[in-house]
Amino acid sequence: MEPNPDDGFSQYVKQVRSELRRRAFLLCGDWFEADDLTQKTLVKMFLLWPQLDNREELAGYLRSWSAPTSAVARSPGRPVVTGGPR
Repeated sequence: MEPNPDDGFSQYVKQVRSELRRRAFLLCGDWFEADDLTQKTLVKMFLLWPQLDNREELAGYLRSWSAPTSAVARSPGRPVVTGGPR
Protein backbone atom coordinates (compact mmCIF):
# COMPACT_ATOMS: atom_id res chain seq x y z
CA MET A 1 0.00 0.00 0.00
CA GLU A 2 1.41 3.38 -1.04
CA PRO A 3 1.59 6.17 1.54
CA ASN A 4 -1.00 8.89 1.12
CA PRO A 5 0.75 12.04 -0.16
CA ASP A 6 -1.92 14.15 1.56
CA ASP A 7 -1.16 12.64 4.99
CA GLY A 8 -2.80 15.44 6.94
CA PHE A 9 -2.03 18.25 4.50
CA SER A 10 -5.70 19.06 3.80
CA GLN A 11 -6.45 19.28 7.50
CA TYR A 12 -3.43 21.52 8.04
CA VAL A 13 -4.51 23.84 5.21
CA LYS A 14 -7.97 24.17 6.76
CA GLN A 15 -6.32 25.36 9.97
CA VAL A 16 -3.88 27.90 8.48
CA ARG A 17 -5.33 29.11 5.17
CA SER A 18 -7.18 32.18 6.44
CA GLU A 19 -4.20 33.37 8.51
CA LEU A 20 -1.82 32.74 5.60
CA ARG A 21 -4.11 34.70 3.27
CA ARG A 22 -4.27 37.61 5.74
CA ARG A 23 -0.47 37.69 5.99
CA ALA A 24 -0.21 37.54 2.20
CA PHE A 25 -2.51 40.56 1.96
CA LEU A 26 -0.25 42.45 4.36
CA LEU A 27 2.70 41.67 2.07
CA CYS A 28 1.09 42.71 -1.21
CA GLY A 29 -1.90 44.92 -0.36
CA ASP A 30 -4.33 43.25 -2.79
CA TRP A 31 -6.74 40.42 -1.99
CA PHE A 32 -6.48 38.83 -5.45
CA GLU A 33 -2.70 38.80 -5.26
CA ALA A 34 -2.97 37.51 -1.69
CA ASP A 35 -5.03 34.57 -2.96
CA ASP A 36 -2.40 33.84 -5.62
CA LEU A 37 0.43 34.11 -3.09
CA THR A 38 -1.40 31.83 -0.66
CA GLN A 39 -1.97 29.23 -3.37
CA LYS A 40 1.66 29.33 -4.55
CA THR A 41 2.92 28.97 -0.98
CA LEU A 42 0.61 26.02 -0.30
CA VAL A 43 1.68 24.31 -3.53
CA LYS A 44 5.33 24.61 -2.46
CA MET A 45 4.45 23.16 0.91
CA PHE A 46 2.45 20.29 -0.60
CA LEU A 47 5.36 19.26 -2.79
CA LEU A 48 7.63 19.06 0.25
CA TRP A 49 4.98 17.75 2.68
CA PRO A 50 6.19 14.11 2.74
CA GLN A 51 9.73 15.29 3.58
CA LEU A 52 8.80 17.60 6.45
CA ASP A 53 9.78 16.01 9.74
CA ASN A 54 8.62 18.50 12.33
CA ARG A 55 5.11 19.44 11.26
CA GLU A 56 4.42 21.21 14.55
CA GLU A 57 6.68 24.08 13.51
CA LEU A 58 5.34 24.70 10.01
CA ALA A 59 4.46 28.35 10.59
CA GLY A 60 8.12 29.25 10.11
CA TYR A 61 8.22 27.37 6.82
CA LEU A 62 5.14 29.23 5.62
CA ARG A 63 6.56 32.63 6.52
CA SER A 64 9.90 31.85 4.91
CA TRP A 65 8.18 30.88 1.64
CA SER A 66 5.60 33.68 1.57
CA ALA A 67 7.95 36.66 1.42
CA PRO A 68 10.15 35.44 -1.49
CA THR A 69 7.07 34.31 -3.41
CA SER A 70 5.59 37.77 -2.90
CA ALA A 71 8.78 39.41 -4.18
CA VAL A 72 8.68 37.28 -7.34
CA ALA A 73 4.99 38.07 -7.84
CA ARG A 74 5.77 41.78 -7.76
CA SER A 75 8.78 41.62 -10.06
CA PRO A 76 9.29 44.51 -12.50
CA GLY A 77 8.15 42.55 -15.55
CA ARG A 78 4.73 41.77 -14.10
CA PRO A 79 1.91 44.16 -15.03
CA VAL A 80 0.17 45.91 -12.18
CA VAL A 81 -3.63 45.76 -12.25
CA THR A 82 -5.42 48.64 -10.59
CA GLY A 83 -9.09 49.08 -9.91
CA GLY A 84 -11.79 46.46 -10.10
CA PRO A 85 -13.52 44.70 -12.99
CA ARG A 86 -15.30 46.96 -15.46
